[in-house]
Parts: sequence; structure tokens; C-alpha cells
Amino acid sequence: RKIITLILSLTFFNAINAQDSVAVKKFPTQFTLLYPMGTSGKASKNICYNLSLNIGYGRTGGVNGVEVSGLIGVNQGVANGLQVNGLLSIVHKVNGIQVNGLAGGADAVYGLQVNGLGGVVADFKGIQINGLLGLTNKFTGVQLSTVNIANKVSGLQLGVVNINRETRGLQIGIVNINRDKMDGLPIGLVNIAKYN
Repeated sequence: RKIITLILSLTFFNAINAQDSVAVKKFPTQFTLLYPMGTSGKASKNICYNLSLNIGYGRTGGVNGVEVSGLIGVNQGVANGLQVNGLLSIVHKVNGIQVNGLAGGADAVYGLQVNGLGGVVADFKGIQINGLLGLTNKFTGVQLSTVNIANKVSGLQLGVVNINRETRGLQIGIVNINRDKMDGLPIGLVNIAKYN
């Protein structure tokens, strides 16, 4: 538990300011080359857009629709809809679909997240697919990664290695480790589980 807490706190969760309760301006579209060089300049971090197009690095206050970033997308508020990033994203909350070429980090994701390398999410509900690593605090749904590490899981984990503190559901992997509580079924060559 300490390792997961340390990793989560050292990542991007505290690097962005949550703006769920902060009123942001709403604009239909924006275009950015590299933040702040865009149609809204530095103000884009305080604006929620329906369409946000970023060639390199883009930063917004929120999205209700579609956001596409060639390299990096930073969203300080909520991304509702579709967000596609060439390399990585740092988002407060995602409601919808997020696709990242390399990695994605968020306080919360409710929907589908696909990452080429890995995803780091505090609270996840939905389907997460990672090329290498899925790291979550609380996970509900289906998680597919080479290595899955979570604090609490409810649902299905499919990976080569699955390491959790608490699991309620099904784990399928070569190595499945449940340190504190297993309420379900681990299926693998090596299963270490504590049943309560």
C-alpha cells in the first residue's frame, strides 16, 4: 500500500489544479501550436472547449466534446467525450474515452482508457488497456495490462502479473498476488491470496 501511495503522490495528480467546482469560461473551439501559443493564449487553461486541437502541447480548463493533441494534452478540469493524445495526457477527470500513445494520468477516469505504455489513475471505473503497466488506487471494471498494480479491485484483471491489496472478482495471470483480501478467484501458475 505504501508503494502505491508513494507512486501516485509522485506522479501528476497534484501537478494540476482540480477545477470541478471552479467556474470556467466556455468557448466552442481552440487551436494551439505549443501552449501558450494558441487562439486563447494562457487563458486556455481556464476555458472549457467543445473542440480543442493541439499540434504539440495543449492545456485547457476542460473539454465537452473532442480534444486531440499531437504530443501532450493537459486538462485541468473535466474531459467529457473523446480525448486523443500522441504521447501523454495529464487530466483531472475523464468521462468518456481517452487514448494515449504513451501514457495517461488522471485523478479519475469513468469510461475507456487506452495507453501504449501505461496508465496511472487514482479512481477508475470502466475498461483500461495498457501495453505495460496499469497502476490504480481504486479500480472497478476490466483492466488489461502486462502488469496490473492496484490497491482495491472490483471486477476482472487480466495480465502477466497482477498485484493487489484487495480483490473482489477474477484475476487471470501467470502471477496473481493479493496481499490483504481475496473475494473471488485468481487463475494462474502462481497464486498468493489471503481469503477472509
